[in-house]
Amino acid sequence: MNKEVTLTRNANTDIDLAGYELAYQKYGARTWVTQALEAETTSTTIEGLEHNIKFVFKIRAKDQKDNWSNYTALVTAIPKDQIAPDKPTGLTTEPSDRSVYLTWEANIEEDLGGYQLE
Repeated sequence: MNKEVTLTRNANTDIDLAGYELAYQKYGARTWVTQALEAETTSTTIEGLEHNIKFVFKIRAKDQKDNWSNYTALVTAIPKDQIAPDKPTGLTTEPSDRSVYLTWEANIEEDLGGYQLE
């Protein structure tokens, strides 16, 4: 559902670079989730994040002798759901005295915020 963040960085030019460790957490959390990345990786997408919640990210490099760099400065991102819900279906009307009764099939999206009638 587009609840993801894509991180990019400049390529590391160290000749003995073995890879990276990406760490991220929900802002204010105590534990970090880590992910190993290949040496040639300059972009990665973290999926399955919570919508409208701030996340914090950092990365460090490892050489072929298993020496680790310090982590980068922290960066933050807030995943946004940018996919619109499906349009409602089955709209019907039933006229009444000075009013109209409208019905439609309910959308099944779990993050549906409501409907707009015009």
